[in-house]
Amino acid sequence: EEMLQSTQPEDQAFKLSQKIASVKERLEETRKKENTAKDHRTDAQKKQKKASEAEEAANSEKQKNKDQLQQLREEIETKTEKFRELQQKNVTLAAKHTQEAMAATQHKEDTAAASRSFEKIMDECTVLHTELEGLKAKAPKKA
Repeated sequence: EEMLQSTQPEDQAFKLSQKIASVKERLEETRKKENTAKDHRTDAQKKQKKASEAEEAANSEKQKNKDQLQQLREEIETKTEKFRELQQKNVTLAAKHTQEAMAATQHKEDTAAASRSFEKIMDECTVLHTELEGLKAKAPKKA
């Protein structure tokens, strides 16, 4: 019995030391799991931060593109309006030039007709002059 009693505290100590070792082991595993979870959280936070920064950059780029697009639309609208104005001026000038060309053609025709008329009159004058000279030649001379 004495021997049993003396081993009993040793057994209890051994069992207790085993329990302590087991608890320490579980505690160490728990710490490892906590550290792993903490690392995962940190990684997730970093990834979230990167994702937020990327989204912010994308939104900024998107806004910049929208602004640029609006500016280009306004520029196109302005240039289209100027083009229409120039096109209208071109049509007006073309009509004016057509009228001037028609007037010039008419003037040319009128000048040609006047020239023909003048030549006809000159021919008649020549004929009349010739007739007058002939009559003068036949007329008796006064002394």
